[in-house]
Amino acid sequence: MLYMLLSIVLLLAVNQYFFCPRFVFTKGAAFSGPDLFNPYAAIKPGHWIKCNFHAHAQGWDGISNNYEVACSVHNAYQSLHYGVHCISNHQNIDTTRSGEPNYISAYEHGYNFTKTHQLVLGSAKVQKLDYIFTQTTENKQNIINRLSNESNFVALNHPDLSSGYTAKDLCSLSGYDAIEVLNSKTISTDLWDTALSVGKKAFIIANDDLHNAVTKDQLGNICTFVNAAENSKKSVLKALKSGQSYGVIIGRNQNPDTVPYLEKLTTSMDSVCILMSQPATHIVLTGQNGKTIQSFKNTNSVKFVLRPAEHYARATFTYANQTRIYLNPVFFTDNFTVCQDKAYENVGQTFQFNADGIFILALWAMMTVKILQIARRRNLVQAPFQ
Repeated sequence: MLYMLLSIVLLLAVNQYFFCPRFVFTKGAAFSGPDLFNPYAAIKPGHWIKCNFHAHAQGWDGISNNYEVACSVHNAYQSLHYGVHCISNHQNIDTTRSGEPNYISAYEHGYNFTKTHQLVLGSAKVQKLDYIFTQTTENKQNIINRLSNESNFVALNHPDLSSGYTAKDLCSLSGYDAIEVLNSKTISTDLWDTALSVGKKAFIIANDDLHNAVTKDQLGNICTFVNAAENSKKSVLKALKSGQSYGVIIGRNQNPDTVPYLEKLTTSMDSVCILMSQPATHIVLTGQNGKTIQSFKNTNSVKFVLRPAEHYARATFTYANQTRIYLNPVFFTDNFTVCQDKAYENVGQTFQFNADGIFILALWAMMTVKILQIARRRNLVQAPFQ
């Protein structure tokens, strides 16, 4: 029994560390260029939709996944006037309200020990492959590649939780759309700035990550506002991919229907102007390597000049009731386009690792045969005396 367990562990480890493709990761470079990319250039104040994309109505055993629990979660968010409220069960797409026009399929991918999870929106099927042991950057890149396509939206979930993603990972990984910067369990602004500082176009997503559908302790605390012309899957996912969104931590005394919102963000040459619907008590502009560029107090309007050496700037607005709004960054680019270098497979190294993995399994198989032969001989020797 022990030997069988060891064999299973070895097979899983060899599959993860030797049969996973190897990649060449391009060295990231800070945002640069003569133009400022503004994700909010086309927004309209009346088009903000309050959303939660990450909530659960299912335990790992699947027993608690039923229609009543899913409806309870949906109804709870609807009572708080959320325009989009997805159920993202682990490795399972919930279809409870699939007939509604604003339905977006969602699931949380990953069943590994270190909570290296991804949020997948818009997919028609679940990707079954994952690596259960501590993942290498290659493991994470391979999973992202398998999850990503033109119609899907992929976010790296709670990266700061259980070291699911490291700073090294975020300097290398590509092919995802967003980082779940705000989660009820952790806030990952440091890792977000790590990715932005090496020129990764990583937009924010923010979610409750609700797990208890009964007590609803995590309900309505964190959300994403998306600027979309209509509340439909196509419009919402397009807005998320283009950065027309921001994350919010909702203060305890915040009226859910009067959350401050972004009215406009405009750029002209190297100048940036931000106008919010309500004055904030404290505003912080964060730039390269997470350094504070500038701060303001008691205003709803911010104007500043972004210098090329600062590469990008993202604004955080804090209100008296502790509601906090995290905007996506504006950043320097060339001709207002963002070309992202993607990791590509090192075919030669992949072949070498595959060969090493086959060699290890062959040795184990030969050792297994030898052990079985020895056991058989012992049984034959002992048989006459029984």
